Amino acid sequence: MKKINLIGKSLLKWFVSLNLSSILILLFFAGIIIMKNPNLTEVKIENQAINQLITILSTLCGFYIFKKSMNEKIEIKKEKLNIKNIIIYSLILISIGNIGEYFVKFLNLLLNKVGYDFNIAAYNNVFAANNIIDYLMILISVVIVAPIVEELMYRFILNNSLKEYGKLSSLIVSSFLFGIVHCQFYQIMPAMAAGIILSLIYFKTNDIRYSIIVHMLNNLTATLLMFFNINNHIVNISLIILGLAFLFFKKDLLSVPMKNNGFKYNWLLKSFPLVIFLIICIIITFGQLTKI
Repeated sequence: MKKINLIGKSLLKWFVSLNLSSILILLFFAGIIIMKNPNLTEVKIENQAINQLITILSTLCGFYIFKKSMNEKIEIKKEKLNIKNIIIYSLILISIGNIGEYFVKFLNLLLNKVGYDFNIAAYNNVFAANNIIDYLMILISVVIVAPIVEELMYRFILNNSLKEYGKLSSLIVSSFLFGIVHCQFYQIMPAMAAGIILSLIYFKTNDIRYSIIVHMLNNLTATLLMFFNINNHIVNISLIILGLAFLFFKKDLLSVPMKNNGFKYNWLLKSFPLVIFLIICIIITFGQLTKI
């Protein structure tokens, strides 16, 4: 129970430090703009490179606070990586990601009928780039920084902290938290599904480098498709079929958490800090669901 309370407190500290550092860095850049233009009465930072730099710095700050709070030592193995497995695992993750994307689009259609919208277009605009610096900063943020930080947080630290409750419990809880912290309706389910696959990869290999690299390749693929505005259903469905085929032949990946003592969940809601964290994420998520 102490470990669950520690996770809840650490996630709350992460949330506060992430947002506070983001605000402070944003104010820093706003201050620079005001000093150069003292007659300005309103400042709106729309520079993509600056926004991505703010994201990178606040992400690193938040991760530092989280890791320090959890007091987990991170050890990276030095054995040679299996490139074939990395490619197979990447195709599986991309396949699950495409399934998640179609699921979100279908759900969005249903919500549109009752007057709500996911506002997916606003999310896609996050990847809008106007020059090489914008492209570079997006790639650094989405393809390098995010996968490293998220894998170390959710797959390494959280899974290791929760392993005493069983691998299946660890997988479900860490993946659920990974999904809910995105605080966006259109990201929660796909992120949870991706979290499950990435946790399975980590459990199977016992090497965090695999899940980091696979996560990087997945984000790189998704980012390039957005950059070049590629949304071909034939390509997407082909990737889904290919990934699911590999998942079938790699079905031992799915059996990893089942070799443990099942899923125990009754301890989850007994942690007051964790419940508070979940409530905050749910409020933000519903707050962003806009009326048409």
